[in-house]
Formats: sequence, structure tokens, C-alpha cells
Amino acid sequence: MAPFGGWIMPIQYEGILAEHAHTRTQAAVFDICHMGEFMLQADPVSSGFDRLLTQNIVSMPFGCCRYGFLLNDQGGILDDLIVYRINQVSWMIVVNAATIAADFKHLKENLLPQASLEDVSSRMAKLDVQGPLAQVVLKNIFDEKLAGLKYYNFAEFKLFDQSCIVSRTGYTGELGYELYFTGDAKTAEHLWNKLFDAGKEYEILPVGLAARDSLRLEMGFCLY
Repeated sequence: MAPFGGWIMPIQYEGILAEHAHTRTQAAVFDICHMGEFMLQADPVSSGFDRLLTQNIVSMPFGCCRYGFLLNDQGGILDDLIVYRINQVSWMIVVNAATIAADFKHLKENLLPQASLEDVSSRMAKLDVQGPLAQVVLKNIFDEKLAGLKYYNFAEFKLFDQSCIVSRTGYTGELGYELYFTGDAKTAEHLWNKLFDAGKEYEILPVGLAARDSLRLEMGFCLY
């Protein structure tokens, strides 16, 4: 365990190489509750939101997410992030833990007043399930429409009688999903335990930050 972005985070459980290999061959769970999430209500053009990012968000279909960068006034990179388009004017922005405050400040200063931006990071938990058997494990928790999710698409599912966003995304290069849900720490703990119960026969394992970085590096994904 080690401090990271204001959290005490697991660097490794069993060992970096073992966790890396397990994610490539079976299924793994990552505790990513430290990530930041912003909810934005805004027209992407009139609010100026589309000027701040590298990805083309105007052309995004509903239920789609895109990876890119948040830029400063000189076009330099402030952070890498994923934008989720919920509907015509509703967005979720997922940022890195160490840059939550700076990203929120930059967005607030550069969006026009009609945009409504809220930092929901402290109320939202996030767990990732990655690996070739990720879908098999999650189908034991969510309904059949999970299998229909295309890469970089998301949908809302019911979890413990509340809404849960599940996206077909991840930073490992394997089949995987990211799960976003609100609630207290007990809700996250409940889902954590449910994932291991659902994946027991597939030897699902927890994986720490170190293997998350090595998996990402192996696939050639950015690490800001």
C-alpha cells in the first residue's frame, strides 16, 4: 500500500508479474475509486466545451465515450481523460486523481456561464473488471445487454436498486469494463465482494496500480 492522489492505494497484492499475467489470461478487479468524475450539463458548442478537448465531442452519439486530452491556452496537455455523452446536453468527464482540482478549476474558468459543472468524485465509486473472462463474470451480475456493449460505449444498469454506468473500456488492452456507481463506501465494498463471488470459479483476482501501469505500457496507452 502507498499514498497516491490523497488515497492509500494498493500497489500490488500477489506480485506485479503474476497480476499482469492473470489480467491477460483470466479476469482481474481494479479498485479505481480514486479517479475523478465531473457531471456537465451544457451544449458542447455554445458553452465552449468542445474548444477545451482534443476529441471531437460534437459528433459523439449518445451512449458513446471518447478518450483524449484537456488542453491549456497554448494547446499543451493538462490531463488525459474520457468524456461520456449521456444525452444531448449531459456529459460525464472522467479525470485522473492527482489533477481533479486543477481540471475542475480550468473547466470552470473556460466554460461559459450557462454550463453547469459539478464535481461528483467524492460521491462516485469506480471498479474495473478486465481480462478475457471479464464479460463472463459480469454477466452473473448484470443482464444480457452487457454482452451487446461495443468498445467505447456505455449503458445504465441496475445495481442494488440504483443506477450503475457500465462502459466497455479500460486501460489494459483486454476485454474489460469500468463500473461507475454512487453510494457510500459500503456500496463499493458490497460490489467488490459480489464480483469475487461471481468470479470464484474463474479465479478472479484483485490487481494493484503497478500492474495497471505495466499493462497500459505494454499496450502503448498514454500515462499522463
